Amino acid sequence: ETTQVSEDQSVMESGDSFTSVEPNNDENTLVHIIKNLVSKLTSLIQSLLVKIKRLFSKNNSRLKIKGTKGKFNYKLIIVGVVIVGGLIFIGSRSLKKGSEQRKTNDELASYYSQSDEAVANANEVKDLNKTRAKSYIEEALALLDKAGSLEEDQSSIESKKSEVLGILDEINGVTTISDYDILFDSITSYESDGLVDFAMQGSDFYVLDSKKGALYKVTSNKSEEQILADGTFSKPYRIESLSDNKLVVYDQEEGLIEVDPVKKEARKLAGMSTTTVGNIDELELYKLDTQDLLYSLRTDASRVDKIQKISGGFATPQLRLEDPSLANAVDMSIDGNIYILLNTAPGIIRYLGNNREDINIVGDDLNYNGFTSFDASVYLSKFYILDKVGNKIIVVSKPDDTNTNNLPILNQYVYRGDKSLLTDMKEIHVSQDEANIYVLDGSRILRIGNK
Repeated sequence: ETTQVSEDQSVMESGDSFTSVEPNNDENTLVHIIKNLVSKLTSLIQSLLVKIKRLFSKNNSRLKIKGTKGKFNYKLIIVGVVIVGGLIFIGSRSLKKGSEQRKTNDELASYYSQSDEAVANANEVKDLNKTRAKSYIEEALALLDKAGSLEEDQSSIESKKSEVLGILDEINGVTTISDYDILFDSITSYESDGLVDFAMQGSDFYVLDSKKGALYKVTSNKSEEQILADGTFSKPYRIESLSDNKLVVYDQEEGLIEVDPVKKEARKLAGMSTTTVGNIDELELYKLDTQDLLYSLRTDASRVDKIQKISGGFATPQLRLEDPSLANAVDMSIDGNIYILLNTAPGIIRYLGNNREDINIVGDDLNYNGFTSFDASVYLSKFYILDKVGNKIIVVSKPDDTNTNNLPILNQYVYRGDKSLLTDMKEIHVSQDEANIYVLDGSRILRIGNK
């Protein structure tokens, strides 16, 4: 019995020593898997030998060789078969897992190596051939995507992608957005994702919610309030600020509505129903001396109308220009000239009097079909264009006496952070000093510093 207790303790201690082993950094390697397998085999064999000794020491007559008076201990045989089978199963699974892990590691190493080589090639040719350099970057990103399908540490993949995208930004002359604020989020504040347009008055913003039929006021220091309650409007779509600090809203069912944000009142303008003004896609105010002129863009009729503000309201819309190209218009901005942003080449049309000029934007990766809005106000020295497909803001020089038709891209802003920004850009306004860009992005109003 003394011997038996000692042997039991030795088995238990052996088992304890096995279960207390901590995995090291090589546990995914084949060598470590084999070491674990040998350790398990040793422990199980020791346990089996101890059990055999016990059986002989307790009752030697219970285990006899065939041909003697005793009988086989079938339980012992079954236990042995199960143990051996288990060892074979564990061994084959471990070896297979080790082989698969080694293959995965080899593939990862290959993808990383090829990606690094593609990046090196891009850096080598980026000053001589931007197109070729960008093809190398695309190759590197595709290889990292393949590595990402195998790599458990996704943070490592994202870090490498960020480095590669940084090189792509350098090639494209792109500025990564770092200075920004979320001034307002209608989902957070009002549980609505119905924002369609906003207007600026000084440092204040007036934001239209089409789903709730409401109007919100947001300040640059992020304070907010609901100016007009839910249901004030039927289907508000566009808003423009007037020079008398009032607002005009185009409602797709009611027509033009004047809003006094101080008194928090709204009134329909006589003779300005949708029957009169038509289906307006864009509204733009231009102040001529002391007179407010509203310009409305109607893509369904390929025309721009001029609506003059008069005492107590607005005069009947007058045709300003017609052009079949306006069917592809997405926005309008006025600085004395009428500028139309198109979702096809050439990108921008300028109407100077009755003369049309096509303006070509000179640069790579132009996604005309992604253009949604731009600001070319009279106080701005540049065009600011939203590209929803490229998720970027494009800054283009304005026409001048020396260059009227081919405008180079001066800068492009992209966001590379962990938040989902610039993915649903709808409208843009730029401060008069051009220090800040304001964007309606989905349910949010963003402020972006303009370097």
